[in-house]
Amino acid sequence: MPDRRGPGRFPWRTGSSPGAPALRAIGAATGVFVAFAASQLAWMASDVHNHQLIPPERAAGEREQWISRSPFLFVNRANVLGPWLAEHHPPGLDLAALDGDRRYLGVVVLALTAAGAVAARRDAQLLRWFGVAGPALFGIYWLSLGPRTLLWEVAESLGGSAERQAAASTALRAVAAAGALAAAAIAIAARALRRDTRAARTGAGLLLGGALLAFFPTASLWSACAAVLPWLELQRSPGHFFDVAHFWLALLFALALLALQRRIARPALAPWIAAAATAAVVADYWPSRSAFAAGAPMESLRRASELVRSLPGEDGTLRIGAGMPFPSYVPAASWIAAQGAVGHAWGWLSWRSGAHWGDLIDPAIGAASPGDPNRRTAAESEAASLHALFEVARVRYWLRSSSAPPLRQPWQRVRSDRAVAIWELPAVSPFAAGFRDAWLADESADAAALVARATARNALVVSRPEAERFASRGEGAARNARATRVPVTYRRPQPEHIALEVEAGAEPALIFVSEGYHPWWRASVDSTPAPVLRAQIALLAVPVGPGSHRIDLHFAPPRLTAAADRVTALAWIALALGAPLALWRHARQGSR
Repeated sequence: MPDRRGPGRFPWRTGSSPGAPALRAIGAATGVFVAFAASQLAWMASDVHNHQLIPPERAAGEREQWISRSPFLFVNRANVLGPWLAEHHPPGLDLAALDGDRRYLGVVVLALTAAGAVAARRDAQLLRWFGVAGPALFGIYWLSLGPRTLLWEVAESLGGSAERQAAASTALRAVAAAGALAAAAIAIAARALRRDTRAARTGAGLLLGGALLAFFPTASLWSACAAVLPWLELQRSPGHFFDVAHFWLALLFALALLALQRRIARPALAPWIAAAATAAVVADYWPSRSAFAAGAPMESLRRASELVRSLPGEDGTLRIGAGMPFPSYVPAASWIAAQGAVGHAWGWLSWRSGAHWGDLIDPAIGAASPGDPNRRTAAESEAASLHALFEVARVRYWLRSSSAPPLRQPWQRVRSDRAVAIWELPAVSPFAAGFRDAWLADESADAAALVARATARNALVVSRPEAERFASRGEGAARNARATRVPVTYRRPQPEHIALEVEAGAEPALIFVSEGYHPWWRASVDSTPAPVLRAQIALLAVPVGPGSHRIDLHFAPPRLTAAADRVTALAWIALALGAPLALWRHARQGSR
């Protein structure tokens, strides 16, 4: 008997229809992508307050610029619109320099996707898939516009006045309201007359979709979401939402190809049509390949990475500063820094220390680089003391452009080539050490200068309010004129587990660790839970009593985040194991 169950109402229920293996592969890829995206959202929601790396007022200003900048970029093939875009773009958005033709979506891809959507209009299964991927792509683009609107971008590009923008916005919203009311009227009438036919549902759906399309250019979806989710206000670059749009566009393209394949009357022609479509796509994108070849030559990056690879890293606890702004900026600095054994001071550590990392390191950068107009320039006497901030953060190396101005003493240029130079400090503090004396940070004072003075006197600066019972009231109340540090042995069995051993002697001590402070760190002293204090502005410390102790530090994300990570890992494993299994099953069915 024939199978009457069909694929069901859900797009991932493929049944035994033609193209079912392809749809199963699409479903698996979509599942992995959704799981990965959910994991990232869980991390963001769990860590939003600690992750505020940029002051709110600066984030608000940059939020107006770091958006999807112009819809005309999507059709800028081989940068033919470059001269026009250079003169016609919204204010403050340098399209030609930032984008060129790297945003080109492809006329052939868009045409085939539209043709596939038309071909799938009578295929309920594929229509459900289009109903998932299409709104996802549309919503992501809408979010990527940030607080701006599509109407503003188009009007500014075409020279429309504010009055015309307001008139166009009013007209579009009126059309949207009329369409929504008409859709509601059709739905209500169909139910009242008991004629809820497919034609009525289709008509109401088309009217509602048209209403949404008319409303979309006049409003900011990002602003509406930020009103409900205040943590979005911390975001400075809504344009990054569009980074995931390519998955949904590729999914729509795959669905379109499958729909077109199902409509081919002669299956023998399918491979030839697929080959022709592939050739057309390649020919369409071919002129834009030069945009992706632009940038720093790979050979220069290899030479720079060899310099970094030769640096001793002490198990990654020594750090290198890279990617700093003008005039010391180095292209692909993060990639270069990742090639060596040293840690990247402006990568993972800045995320973990959150908003505090800049308070620790920015004054030191300003003190070391007097020629940098983007940083506060310190006086010579102040600069000498602020180098202690690099020492406590164990930033021993600095990767800069070879043409950048020299750094102040005690930085020394130790390695260089034609493109980059590596500067080094003579010494840095141990990764872990015990302190007898601790000062409370005064929020009204210059915390960086206080840390520099405390370091010179072998004291530790701890932050209010959690540290009051472990520290003196400040440098004026210090117990020792110049205390001595307590040696600490250190092991790191795993990236998120630090094991320390210390002989504190007859007095209590604060065990300082040059690792980024984060609320998710958990400490135990001799298997007994202990507090983790924020010390030296952005790093951490654990109090211990007299005698010998073992301290264990574990980085423990909340259960929601840990569960999201496991879901993502399982999704990747399922995809890796499921793809060969699906191919094997398909081959067996074909051989019967």
